[in-house]
Amino acid sequence: MKNRDYLAELEKLLASGYSKRPKSHQLEFRNCFGAVAGYVDGNIFVSCGRFGVALKLPPKVLGRLLKEAGVTQLKYFRNGHVKKEYAVIPTRILNDAGRFRELLEQSVEYALHKSFFPGKRSAHANDRNGGFVSAGSNLPQSRYPR
Repeated sequence: MKNRDYLAELEKLLASGYSKRPKSHQLEFRNCFGAVAGYVDGNIFVSCGRFGVALKLPPKVLGRLLKEAGVTQLKYFRNGHVKKEYAVIPTRILNDAGRFRELLEQSVEYALHKSFFPGKRSAHANDRNGGFVSAGSNLPQSRYPR
């Protein structure tokens, strides 16, 4: 698959899985180690690549999720290091709309409010423009070049 395919997969999952995202948050996609990553207000929360779809999750949620069959930690490369805050989500969870929506919402909230978790700092805490308001649909157009 190519990055444009990963982008299409992410856009489809986000459109169906997280419809109540406030329009006051900026959503964008960027290349990330041969994959595509989704950012909300400049904070990464999801990644899609040859490994599948991975969500960045709060430690307690991540710990519980990693105990489930088929859930693994993210590695962008076979011999690369483990991305400790991410879980690769198996197809059975991706296909369970309610479950995936719940995890996606937790991922977005974690990305937006990392400053509320010990040792984490929110990248948008010093945002001078007060947040970007997109026009149009609930999911703004991707800034990722096709």
